[in-house]
Amino acid sequence: MDDHITIKLSKLVDLAEAKERQIHSLPPPEKCDLCSKDLSKEKYYIDGELKKSGHWANMCPKCFDKNGVNIGWGEGQLYMQEEKGSWLLVAGFSPSDEKDGSVCNFCGEEYDKKDLFEMKDGAWACQNCMDQAGSIMNQWIDKQKEES
Repeated sequence: MDDHITIKLSKLVDLAEAKERQIHSLPPPEKCDLCSKDLSKEKYYIDGELKKSGHWANMCPKCFDKNGVNIGWGEGQLYMQEEKGSWLLVAGFSPSDEKDGSVCNFCGEEYDKKDLFEMKDGAWACQNCMDQAGSIMNQWIDKQKEES
């Protein structure tokens, strides 16, 4: 891992805000879209816009340093690995206050409160994230049945 990139990204982290909002990447990417590097071995990954193309990609820090635009709402979100496979949004938050239920705590996208579902732990989820979670759960159940 390139230390200067990690130091640069670490300076952008707002851990207090991240712990309050609790927005996780769901489902988390496994590899960098640009170089195919295994992201589970990284401290950070960026879901961000690419220079010159306007397209977005999940990038390892090194690819973001070369190809990414910025960290900030509408430009790129910085995720930090809390534990293997669990990624917390730590920079590039929505300007909306998540406490009013206007932001999905899983994808970070803004929605009208009426379009979100409140979870038992107080988090909010959009329909897309609920569908993805259901799909992941069904795949796990099918795998368990096959192994039995």
